[in-house]
This record gives sequence, C-alpha cells and structure tokens, in this order.
Amino acid sequence: MSDSLFVKILVVGDSGVGKTSILNQYCYSKFDTAVNPTVGCDFCLKVLTNFQGKSLRLQLWDIAGQDRFTAVSKLYVKGALGCIIVADITNPDSLTGALRWKEVIEENADHVDGKMIPMVILQNKFDLLENQGRKLDFQTEEYIKEFANKHDFKAGYQVSAKSNMNLDNSIETLVKNILKMNIFEARKDNFAKNDNKSVLKLTQTQVNQNKDNGNCAC
Repeated sequence: MSDSLFVKILVVGDSGVGKTSILNQYCYSKFDTAVNPTVGCDFCLKVLTNFQGKSLRLQLWDIAGQDRFTAVSKLYVKGALGCIIVADITNPDSLTGALRWKEVIEENADHVDGKMIPMVILQNKFDLLENQGRKLDFQTEEYIKEFANKHDFKAGYQVSAKSNMNLDNSIETLVKNILKMNIFEARKDNFAKNDNKSVLKLTQTQVNQNKDNGNCAC
C-alpha cells in the first residue's frame, strides 16, 4: 500500500439525510436502522485497487449536519480532493440544504490552479419510495440529474444506503472526476515531503485532537 494514492473526500448534508448510513454501507457493507447523529466528524477508509490503473486509499469524512450553522471547521475541509453532498429523497427542503452546503464547501475548501474540488449530489433513501406509488417531481431520476447539471455538480444520483443502490457508481464517478481534473497531481508537490502513511498519520492526529477537545466522534 505504500505506493497507493491518498484521497480525502468530504461527505456533507443536513442532519438526518443518511450520511453515516451511506458510509457504513459503502465501507463496511452494513446497514443499521438506528444510527446516532454524528458529532463533529467521523471518517472511514475504503481501498480501491487497480482503479484506472491506480491503487487508491479513500478517506471519507462524515461531517455532522448541524456543523453548517457554526461554520465547517477548516481542519475538516483542509486537503479534501472531492465532496459528496447528501439529500433526503423524501424531503424536498434537503435539496435547498444541499445547495447551502455546497456554498460552505466552496468557501472553505482548497482551490487548486483556480479549480474547485469536484462534487456530486446524492438523493438518499430511495428505498422509502417503494410503497409510495407515484413519485413526486423532485423524486424522479431526471430531476436530480437536471438539478446536478444546473448547480454545477459533476453528477446526481438517487441512492439507497439500505440496499446499496448506486453507492459504488456514484462514489466512483466522483473519484474519476478527481483523477480527470488532476487535482491529486497538482497537489503532489505539496505532499512530496510526506509519504501517504505520513499524511494519513497527520490526519488521524488532527482527528484525535478534536476528539480530545470534545469536538469529534471519531
């Protein structure tokens, strides 16, 4: 793993949209109906081997939904190469919240060569529509794709943390955009003095410091 690329990805969205459930399913293949709200931040690791010829270590940071109202700490955002913004497909207001989150990330995330990190938007809880009958306009696949295009997301997906629907596809789309934009390569010089293990160790140290201060549930 010493030659694998380290990729930090933020996962944000209003409280209750299912960010933690998405990461539990994607990283650990598990789903729990009773998930405690994230306090501060948490993160999980996912290794992608031979992804477009590269070995990638994804570190996905789960940022608490209420943190938007107190401003997202730059400590959490620093070094992020991409962002997943999650909305609740049963709640149209969460799409408005998603746009506010996008603004917060744009204000706090690092820019590389004048480029903002790529973002995708996920409408979670698709499984809850199974017994609903007719879908409302904002619950259609066409709507989220048009929404994503209109608001400069790289893609928009309907997903289910419960059934694992579209999680791999959506996150891999984000990773492909990270590689396509050469964001990692642009930052390579900044990381040249540290191997991937050192960068990961630094990130873990930052998380532990927040934990000691009572700001993080990691």
